[in-house]
Amino acid sequence: MAGIIDYTDSANSNTNIAGINIAENCLAANINNAIRQLMADVLIQDSFAPADVSATASMSFAGVQSGYFDISLTASIVHLGTARAGYRKIVRFKAPNTVLVNSANLILPTSSNITTVSNDVGIFISLGSGAWVLGGGTVVRATSAGGVRAVSGTSDTILSTDNGKLVTFSNASAIAVTLPQATGSFISPFSVDLENKGAGVVTVTPTTSTINGATTLVLGTNEGARVFSDSTNYDIQRGMRGGAYAAKTGAYTVTSSDNNNVINWTTAGATATLTAAATLGAGFTVTLMNTAASGDVTIDPNASETLDGLTTRLLRPGGRVRLVCDGTNWRTLQGIYPFESADQAPTISAQIVVAHGLGVIPKDLRIILVNRTGELGYVAGEEVDLGAAYMSQATANVTTSIQADATNVNIANSGEAIRIQHKTTPTTTASNIAIGNWKYIVRAKDIY
Repeated sequence: MAGIIDYTDSANSNTNIAGINIAENCLAANINNAIRQLMADVLIQDSFAPADVSATASMSFAGVQSGYFDISLTASIVHLGTARAGYRKIVRFKAPNTVLVNSANLILPTSSNITTVSNDVGIFISLGSGAWVLGGGTVVRATSAGGVRAVSGTSDTILSTDNGKLVTFSNASAIAVTLPQATGSFISPFSVDLENKGAGVVTVTPTTSTINGATTLVLGTNEGARVFSDSTNYDIQRGMRGGAYAAKTGAYTVTSSDNNNVINWTTAGATATLTAAATLGAGFTVTLMNTAASGDVTIDPNASETLDGLTTRLLRPGGRVRLVCDGTNWRTLQGIYPFESADQAPTISAQIVVAHGLGVIPKDLRIILVNRTGELGYVAGEEVDLGAAYMSQATANVTTSIQADATNVNIANSGEAIRIQHKTTPTTTASNIAIGNWKYIVRAKDIY
């Protein structure tokens, strides 16, 4: 028996150690020599092989005494020889591109071939009769020393040697990035960090596999993502930069460089055009504000795309909304679309209809009585909030009510006088207002 790999689990059959006879009635000196040889065999079994093993298509582990050894040549391996069941070998693949070919004799995870990278390590376990399985379900992927690979062109392919690296992209034009299928050299735990440092959109497209459940990943300016392989598809951990602030006074188109930005119109009466959702990609977010004294900002999605199901939305003064793209359309993530009407003259036994332009039924609706000429202790500009329904003290009937649909606010007044308390000297009896001294204002909001 040449070494430990040749021993048998039938003790009576182990009659020599490396040719030293230890059978019954052997020489006494043989026992000493056999013990010394056994000590050497154990050391060899638990050490790296002193020389590299050359990989061939039908190489045999059985003749390698060491339990740990290196394979340094590039080859496609389909068979590892025959060894007793339970026999194990730990192998380091020193050279890249050794291809382990899945077969009945070499059982690999997900039944897919594996292309190694330098210093990958695998534990192979014999099932007997020439069959081997890759223990642990995969090779232990060698971790890159890190570093940065900078890409300045408009196309690129992620490399197996990018494992553990940061790949940066810098170009004013769009950049197309191919990510190979999450098999072979790109099995778990392959990972790579991607960052877009340029003005152009970076579109990452896996081959066959998906990325974050989608066919592509889009990175806007200064966006990044860490991409992980699960040996079938890719998942990401998205990085998000701190947003920038920009003030606008006219029409503006939201582009990829605005991801996570805040855009504020200080002079309104303008249109905010949203670039196509498919271009900006799912997860793109932007905050829009209107701090102008007057005038609307019309938010206009691309072509037939919608925002909250609407083809356009009005952002009036005081409005602020955070929008998110789902790759097809847009949704308001949070914020307020406000509306405030012009003065409406109170009338008795009549209806006032005011178009609010929100496109949906308001979530908050108020009717305000505003003094325009001083009366009952009020001065011009002061307000009384009537809520959504005003009840007459005299008859306990609702004299003024307000209701809204997705288009209009409807104010209904009964035939009774509008009565309010004196501002500074209230009494048990409210006083009638002089209608000419007051106006209605409607305030409505769509809140997210």
